[in-house]
Amino acid sequence: MATLAALTRLDHSTIFFQGHSKSGYIRNGDFHPLVLEERREARDVGCRGRAVSRDGSRIAYVLPTEDRARCTILLRDLETDSDTELAEIAGSLGPLAWSWDDRELAYQDRDGIFAVSTRDGRRRRVGRLWPLQVNGDVASGSLMSLDWLHTRSELLANAEICVPTDKPAECRETGHVLMVSPDDSTVLVNGVGAAISPIRDQIAFITPTDVQVIDANQSNRRRIVTVPLILLSIPPFAREETGWSRVSWSPRGDRLWFGTVLDEEFDSNYYLVDVRGGTRRRILSDTSLDVTDWR
Repeated sequence: MATLAALTRLDHSTIFFQGHSKSGYIRNGDFHPLVLEERREARDVGCRGRAVSRDGSRIAYVLPTEDRARCTILLRDLETDSDTELAEIAGSLGPLAWSWDDRELAYQDRDGIFAVSTRDGRRRRVGRLWPLQVNGDVASGSLMSLDWLHTRSELLANAEICVPTDKPAECRETGHVLMVSPDDSTVLVNGVGAAISPIRDQIAFITPTDVQVIDANQSNRRRIVTVPLILLSIPPFAREETGWSRVSWSPRGDRLWFGTVLDEEFDSNYYLVDVRGGTRRRILSDTSLDVTDWR
């Protein structure tokens, strides 16, 4: 906590985190607790998702309706600590992302990817994810995150896709970074934890060996820094695909952090990366906190 406070005090930023016993945010060095309402889901209706607005003033989160037949998107105003109901939707499978002007929220339900206006609750279809072809074969998988591009109409998505192997009826879960449009989804790169820079359409993502960046038009791909080896006691799937957190960019786009999962309890180390200098340093060790956003 003291390390995160020092970071935010230095650049007057805000860092958001979740934990087993404590959740909230640190703004300009001061801790603010955050407790969001919880409701039990119905088995056949997914109502999940949580995202911090780009300006850091609101948090969107999804709950089941009282009858648990549908979902509702709520907006928490951090200044007043009050909730406003934005829209009722059929379902939300988890990924949730604010547009860069905070005017829309993207989410996924069973029928595709949609954007809902944060002003009037109107929604529009913005993406089709499945079926997806990888190496000429139809692949299945699950969407882990969504992000908006600055100047392009597509959305960025991270998915764990079960890629067919040479053995019949067998596939292997692999992280893919996708460009998603209303009509199609295409693979940009293999990797996990992808996120868009707040400055331009530059994407940072993690491979089993390093942190890389690439422009949305597939140019200027380069390696930034290596990632530490993760404990061999973690199962191979977790080590290769879910052993890292999503990348979080600094507000100025000059730094980013990522976390490595250390054990099956999801305790983690977090590393701060200088994007231009290509250096990293550990800022949190063996923490149970999930550090999610930097504003």
